[in-house]
Amino acid sequence: MGATPHFPIVYVRGFAGGTSGIDKAVTDPFYGFNEGSTHVRVGSGDEPLFYQFEGPLLRLHTDEGYHIFVEGGQLAYLDRHEDIPPNSIWVHRFYDVSADTWGARAQDFSLENAARDLLALIRTLQRKTGAPRVVLVAHSMGGLICRCLLQKIIPDEGGDPNAHVELASFPVLEGKTWNHPVVAGSRLYVRNSQEAACYELPLAAPRQSGGK
Repeated sequence: MGATPHFPIVYVRGFAGGTSGIDKAVTDPFYGFNEGSTHVRVGSGDEPLFYQFEGPLLRLHTDEGYHIFVEGGQLAYLDRHEDIPPNSIWVHRFYDVSADTWGARAQDFSLENAARDLLALIRTLQRKTGAPRVVLVAHSMGGLICRCLLQKIIPDEGGDPNAHVELASFPVLEGKTWNHPVVAGSRLYVRNSQEAACYELPLAAPRQSGGK
């Protein structure tokens, strides 16, 4: 059996709140996806157990051989390099234009503009990595941006929405969670303050032409 192909992974973060929340988000080089956490849990004997969770970027970097490319910013890196490995991680920084920390007037957030910029990033990654597709990992409002991309932006540009298919959507935990999901190989890891879960994601076979 051949090695599993790598595809670029693009993280699309969730809702940051008002201007102060947006300003906080954009000061982080990776929009929070590099953050891990620590937690004290209760073991079977009612004793406290310390738990350390490394961030998703570190886990992909160390466990799956992915690379994080930054050179004055990830978009700057893309501008300066033509051949980029497909096993790479990218963060869609759609909130940057809505922050007032850059010395310019902040723009109102637009879901459609965020989706258009995401499409431009995807096309650049496909061209420079040679990968036929990318993996979008979206959380909360990031999922709405991806849906807007698939259901409005691509059709409005005359593209085929069936060429960009949402493979699955399902509830993974009870209640709410503000923790970022992690994709490692074919596994999806999710957690909140009460539980954690791991889902095996089957690799989709390429679609055949002619409706087969």
